[in-house]
Amino acid sequence: MSYWVGHWLGREALIRYGGRHLRGLSGYLSKRGIRTMTVINLLPLAPFTLTNMLAGAFHLKFRDYMIGSTLGIVPGLAAVILLGSQLGALFTAASTKNSYWQAPGLSLGLAC
Repeated sequence: MSYWVGHWLGREALIRYGGRHLRGLSGYLSKRGIRTMTVINLLPLAPFTLTNMLAGAFHLKFRDYMIGSTLGIVPGLAAVILLGSQLGALFTAASTKNSYWQAPGLSLGLAC
C-alpha cells in the first residue's frame, strides 16, 4: 500500500523538496530496482513504510520492487525463525545432552 502512496505522490513532490541531487539519485535507483530494494531491505536504514514510499515515488517497477523486497527480507526472517525454533527446542529439551545440539543453531541465529 505504501508503495502505491509513494507512486501516487510521485517523483515531482520529492524533487520539489529534495532538489536536483534527488533527481539524479531517483534516475539511478529506478534503473536498478531489484538491487536497490534488496540492499535497502538488508540494511537497517529506515522503516519499511518509508522505503516502500520512496520506491514508489522513484518509480521503480512494481515487479522489481517485489522481487528486491523479497530477496532483502527473507534472510533476516529466516534468522529470526531459526533463532525462535532453537530457543523453543532449548527450553523443551528432555535432557542436557539434547540441549548441546541446539547450541550451534542458537549461536548461528544470534550471529545473523
